[in-house]
Amino acid sequence: MTDILIILIIVAVICFQTFAGYKNKKILGSVLPLVYIGLVIFFLFKGLLTWSIRDVTFSILGPLLLMSIYSGGKEAHNKKQKKEIEKMKAKDISNKLK
Repeated sequence: MTDILIILIIVAVICFQTFAGYKNKKILGSVLPLVYIGLVIFFLFKGLLTWSIRDVTFSILGPLLLMSIYSGGKEAHNKKQKKEIEKMKAKDISNKLK
């Protein structure tokens, strides 16, 4: 049961970051990386994280991964906008030829 819950949380995080990037909401997109950094600092002070290569790597890669997911959503939105603008221009050109 806990494996399914972990998978659902991961999917929800990815969906949230992609949605924030798609809507181009920088504040929403920065919430999860900041929470992640805050948790890393909290766990470091509690002694649950050490200065091992694994802990440091995951502490750095986590926010970078979240920011790249945000960036992917933003790029998808920009591509869709560009495609719609091209459609509108093509329609305008075809209307002018008539």
